[in-house]
Amino acid sequence: MSQSPDELPWHRGPAFWSFTDQTVIGHAATVVIGIGVFSAVYTLWLQLVAVDLTLLVSSHPGAASVRLAGLRAATIACYVWFSIAFMLGKGGPLRNYWLYPLVSLLTGVYLLPFALFQRVPADPLGADSVTFADAGLIVAVISVFGPGFLLGLGFTFGFIVVLTYVLETEDEWVDQHLPSEYRLFERAAPEETNDE
Repeated sequence: MSQSPDELPWHRGPAFWSFTDQTVIGHAATVVIGIGVFSAVYTLWLQLVAVDLTLLVSSHPGAASVRLAGLRAATIACYVWFSIAFMLGKGGPLRNYWLYPLVSLLTGVYLLPFALFQRVPADPLGADSVTFADAGLIVAVISVFGPGFLLGLGFTFGFIVVLTYVLETEDEWVDQHLPSEYRLFERAAPEETNDE
């Protein structure tokens, strides 16, 4: 008897899937490269545009806006990397869009400054708050993640459209890269539609 998607434990849900045709080391390398792309673009942005890496930790009022611009550029580059990884079947189908960019952002904002200057910025996003309900923080996070996320989704949807309608190889790509749980969700979708 086959399982339904509702019977899967939470840790086997779509948000935690990994692509199947990769090694653990290959998966880890995909994530590490993504973090490296983020960190490299972030530091290069501050070095080339602001000509001052100390802005990583500066509490000067203008430093946060420069950091935000650098974080946007780094996030866009990070999402481009993880979109390419998605196309190659590396990383995780959904983790490439939520977990790994978040880990990259936290690494760039906190670990990178600590590695270079042994301290972290008090207000990395310029939101003047540490509470998650603060409107300034919400706007800052959306402004950092939004452009990269939308660009990454655009690349991915374009890739899926080409696979499905131009190359007509979507089934082969799915069989090669997606876990068996995907087929559970695929089989359950028509049944849900018929029930309505």
